[in-house]
Amino acid sequence: MREGMGVERGVWFAGEHTAPFVGLGTTSGAYWSGEAVAGRICEFLAGTGLGTGAGTSTGG
Repeated sequence: MREGMGVERGVWFAGEHTAPFVGLGTTSGAYWSGEAVAGRICEFLAGTGLGTGAGTSTGG
């Protein structure tokens, strides 16, 4: 579960329950886990072009 489903299904898990052993069940573990997953999501989106504003209009 620590790895989640990521790219295959677009589902990532984060929280104290997915933290490294030293952080299991702690607020610090939740923070570390969230940062790690956010990094993976950013890497994924950078490779797909999603989230860059491509194809959006600014109105006018």
